[in-house]
Amino acid sequence: FMKKHLPSTCIEIGPFYGATSYNILKCMALLKHGHLYAIDAWNGELAAKGLERDDPNYQWWQNCDMHKAYASFLTMLKINRLSKYCTVVRKDSALAHRDFKDGSIDFIFIDGNFSKSGSYEDVKNYYPKVAPGGFIMLNNANFPSKIRAVAFLMNNCNWVREFSIENSMILFQKKPL
Repeated sequence: FMKKHLPSTCIEIGPFYGATSYNILKCMALLKHGHLYAIDAWNGELAAKGLERDDPNYQWWQNCDMHKAYASFLTMLKINRLSKYCTVVRKDSALAHRDFKDGSIDFIFIDGNFSKSGSYEDVKNYYPKVAPGGFIMLNNANFPSKIRAVAFLMNNCNWVREFSIENSMILFQKKPL
């Protein structure tokens, strides 16, 4: 995908430890093209926001060592010499979208809050920021909590099936003007 479309401005919402970020950044380094904005508050309370208290994910996020995750992310950047391709934005994604102009993003990977409201809010907030013809990949799209976000993207974008991974990661292309 990265080699074929050469996105310049990329965002990942919810990089956590950086497994997906690593792959995106490694492609950028090999291609010598692109920049990733890694947006994550690395805050358990914000990660659990909108989840029901009896949801197992609620307790997991509340008890997760976010300081360790953040430190591991920064270490991954340093050890792999990927820092020049990445800007770390330690901020709630609900606020960070204001830092980007409409139509300025070529590719966004959304893997943030798992709640119904959180996933939908990320899609709604960042959709205008994606350039016409730009790409939006929604992770865990098969989760029931993501159905509203998936429906929004299905109605406003084209589904890029050849780069989608079953129904767990769905790639959409924003319709051109």
